[in-house]
Amino acid sequence: LVFIPVYWLFHNVKITPKLAVLLVLGSCVVGVLFPFISPLITAITPSSLDKYFQGSNEELGSLVVGMFNGALFFMACMMMQRRERRRLFSENSIGVTMLVLNLCFFGLNIGLADASRMAALFGPYLIVFLPQALKMIESRSRKLDATAAVATVSGVVYILRMFVNNIGGTMPYLFFWQ
Repeated sequence: LVFIPVYWLFHNVKITPKLAVLLVLGSCVVGVLFPFISPLITAITPSSLDKYFQGSNEELGSLVVGMFNGALFFMACMMMQRRERRRLFSENSIGVTMLVLNLCFFGLNIGLADASRMAALFGPYLIVFLPQALKMIESRSRKLDATAAVATVSGVVYILRMFVNNIGGTMPYLFFWQ
């Protein structure tokens, strides 16, 4: 059900870099103000939905994941020229929309703990979108540098997350140096 309105967004809303930044910053502001807004929301929604608007995010781990997603995209964009960034936003509306929604829900996650679950719905598309973004870089050397930077940062963060957050021992292996 969540993705039904997203289909409309893909085809009817053109997200520009400026609009993307405004949406993400706006969602962060709403996330910070959410503890004050939630009583108003729960007053007008059915009581069966109250549980979704309760609880604030005391742990910052999910916010770090959101910042990492944004940083990866920002790194790729910094390696692009202006015309390449414009082309990325105009030709990859699905990827841009998914990234912006991911970052917006992480922004809401500042004050609403369950928003990270919504962000997790949009995050996996980064696996498709980041290579598409890197493909937009026309210069071979800049493309290689950007790809190496994104891959290196992703690898380091992956290793750090395995050390910090192997929830329930779900990773069935140890690193070779352990």
